Amino acid sequence: MKLKRYIMQAHLHGSFSEGPASYAAQDAAAASAGCHVDLLWWHDHDWRVYNYAKVTSFGFDELVEYLQIPNRHRDEMPGTAAPAQIPGPDLTPIAMTWEPVQASPGARYEISRQVVHSGSGSLLLELAPLAASAGPASAAAPAAASAPAPAAPAVAAPAVAGDTGPRRCVLQFKVDVYHARMPLCSRPRVGIAVYPDRGVGEGGTAFIRLQLSQQPPDFAHTELLYILGESGAPRIEGRQAVIPCPCRPGEWNELWFDPAADVERLGLAGGLDNSLYNIYIGITDDDRGAGTVAYFDTLRLEPAKRGGALLDELRQLTRSLTLRHAHHTGIEVSYYGHHINAFGANVPIPDYDAITSPLSSEDIVAHIHRWGGLACYNHPPTGGNRAAFLAALIESRVYGADLMEVAHGQGGLPERLHLWDRLGANGVVITGIAANDTHSAQQGWQSFTVTGRQAPWVTHLWAESLAEEDMLTAMRLGHVYIADPHLFAGTLDITGPEEGMPFRMGDVVVVLAGQEEGHHTASYPYQYPPLTARLTGVQPGDLVAWICDGHLVGASQVEKTAAPDSQSDSDSPSQAQGEGAWQCTWQPPAGLSGWHAVRIQLHRPSLVTTPFGGLIAVSNPVYFTNRPPETTNGHRLIYMKI
Repeated sequence: MKLKRYIMQAHLHGSFSEGPASYAAQDAAAASAGCHVDLLWWHDHDWRVYNYAKVTSFGFDELVEYLQIPNRHRDEMPGTAAPAQIPGPDLTPIAMTWEPVQASPGARYEISRQVVHSGSGSLLLELAPLAASAGPASAAAPAAASAPAPAAPAVAAPAVAGDTGPRRCVLQFKVDVYHARMPLCSRPRVGIAVYPDRGVGEGGTAFIRLQLSQQPPDFAHTELLYILGESGAPRIEGRQAVIPCPCRPGEWNELWFDPAADVERLGLAGGLDNSLYNIYIGITDDDRGAGTVAYFDTLRLEPAKRGGALLDELRQLTRSLTLRHAHHTGIEVSYYGHHINAFGANVPIPDYDAITSPLSSEDIVAHIHRWGGLACYNHPPTGGNRAAFLAALIESRVYGADLMEVAHGQGGLPERLHLWDRLGANGVVITGIAANDTHSAQQGWQSFTVTGRQAPWVTHLWAESLAEEDMLTAMRLGHVYIADPHLFAGTLDITGPEEGMPFRMGDVVVVLAGQEEGHHTASYPYQYPPLTARLTGVQPGDLVAWICDGHLVGASQVEKTAAPDSQSDSDSPSQAQGEGAWQCTWQPPAGLSGWHAVRIQLHRPSLVTTPFGGLIAVSNPVYFTNRPPETTNGHRLIYMKI
């Protein structure tokens, strides 16, 4: 069969995860990055899609409150600070608070015990009059049911450099691990009680601002600004919709906002491809500096939809978008254990509401396999006791995962290459891929020349088509290599001899001393079969390094290149780079025994001062062994006789 080379950016997050990106923004970022990508693969965090363990309320009884969530049992596994399953309490606290992000002279905030809607406190925001020293807030509040507790000490909000225009005091809702962020597809409603006091509606304002996701072409956020105590029709100001919200002064107003409905009715950028990303509350003063006071209490967040069915909403949303790239949708299973990506549209989110004990990483891999998907062990940790960590992964065979992120984000590549090599040398067959894992359209796409940092790598696959099943087959077989998308757009493969039963990158070659009945064999007397590296898109001076079990065993410097073969397996438009083809051979030594993983690396010496010292592409290995393996993890098994 004839295979084409396709370029995939795996592990991308959109508006169903906790980051700022929308799917449309990620697609636009890929198109404008200056490098070719054929396929985007969405992997949002499964429990975030599910709306599991999300914030439902904040009482304003204290400036810091805690959300009790099911304990994720994240603690040290051997040699690392990575998660493992250990006994622990059933619940763990997540801190929630309000932090000042914009403040003008005279701004302060505190917990009030005098003006309270429910519970024992509310949040007072004040901009003191500029003319003279201001007294306390003037509002009279309904009598509390019991004697008020002492007020929390007032906090003078820090001034922000460059603050111009009306004076402001603005606070942002901050929650550890972003447990308050929700996709608009789940139609979350935001409720809050507001007591407009001095100055509100008389030159000063109180407001709620909901920041949504990044949208193309400039990746600015869509926003909803609700002006409390103001009347009139909504108006659009750039990416922000300003929505008046009448309130009664001098008393508590219970308000509810429906951001999904407002985005749809006002035709705001992104539509439902937005998340409820950030929540702000604030007040402004008029030009006279007369002062403004307002109280806030009883925040509530109520999504209309939650559970595994939201994964169908995600897939329907991405199918409805007009994107430049082909795309598939998986999930990142990440609440318990290690983060593990599920490649495959049939894999559902675990039923978190029915789970009575934490899932192990083996449980998660089994769940993915049960539904016909491939499991990818994400971003292996790069610190700690590496020997203990390696031993644990060998013993568990990486929890049974099919794939591993070898190149992830903007760091850790040398450490993960070493880990991958040692796994291969110990008989653990696992396909290495590259992953962006960016949650923002403004990070993770630009080249080193733009950012001064290594660009996240991409995965190249030899496949029949971009169809999901063909992509899964290529990854399962290990017919994959990884590369810096800005520095190498050529093709790469490792093949065996053409005669007999040829093999290629990703295959497991069992070299036996005699005929194995029922298996294809080829005869190579006295020595193992040679390996040939075949590349296009290389430049004179590039260095092809042969790596066996992590050790440099051979090298070939590219000299005068040939024109790419028009009958090559690849006709991807991204192959053409004005550079030619090159091939070189490495002969494994006689007497090789045990397990060995042999791969190539492509180096460009002219880039030695860049991150990774000019390393621009890495193949998957060909595996050699002289004993039949217990499992090849889905990779093709080739028997040969010497």
